Amino acid sequence: MPTPRCNSPDGAGGQPGRAAPPPEGGGLSALLSSTRTPSRKAGHLGNRKFILAKGSFIDRALQTKRDSTVPGMTACVVTRNIYSDNGKVLLVERGSTISGEYQSNMRQGMARIFVLWSRIKTPNGVVINLDSPGTDPLGGAGLPGYIDNHFWQRFGGALMLSLVDDVARYATQGTNNNSGQINFSSTGEATQNMAAEALKNTINIPPTLYKNQGEQVGVYIARDLDFSSVYDVAATNQ
Repeated sequence: MPTPRCNSPDGAGGQPGRAAPPPEGGGLSALLSSTRTPSRKAGHLGNRKFILAKGSFIDRALQTKRDSTVPGMTACVVTRNIYSDNGKVLLVERGSTISGEYQSNMRQGMARIFVLWSRIKTPNGVVINLDSPGTDPLGGAGLPGYIDNHFWQRFGGALMLSLVDDVARYATQGTNNNSGQINFSSTGEATQNMAAEALKNTINIPPTLYKNQGEQVGVYIARDLDFSSVYDVAATNQ
């Protein structure tokens, strides 16, 4: 007696676990073919008493002023106690310091700079690398601040030269009389060229972002931080 063949869920004659080939052509057959997505397996954080999980947020106050003219180092102070993933163990005490660095690649239209926080140091001398991005107090990416667009540095020279050109043209019209005419056309053309050159040299001055010390900022924890190598817990008598 012949053994019946079992069809796979992917279709008659298909192999279990293998995606069906995409249908040829278009039309209804293409619309009836679903997208195959890979599966994911759940894991475990481990001992949550000593884990500060990815996605945690730390409130901080700046210790140093920031000026985006040049890249530099910066520091801040943690303003509240930070507990483990299960909420039972104090991992980062209020008053801990966080050090980091910021970039100076501001461009026209930008209102924030990127800050990378690199390390936490607690009052007890515990240190751990963060390598996590800085945020505003609400968790928005990047660090906002006061923006100086350098309007007069960018356009002031060209505006002044244009004003000189207008005055020269007005003077030219005022000197017309019956005895003759003074020609300022060459001077006006030279002034226009100077204005164009001045604008070319200053138009690309980047904006500068300023952020004062004491202002509130945040850090978004970008990876799981494990404190089990430096902390331990012991039972206490109540």
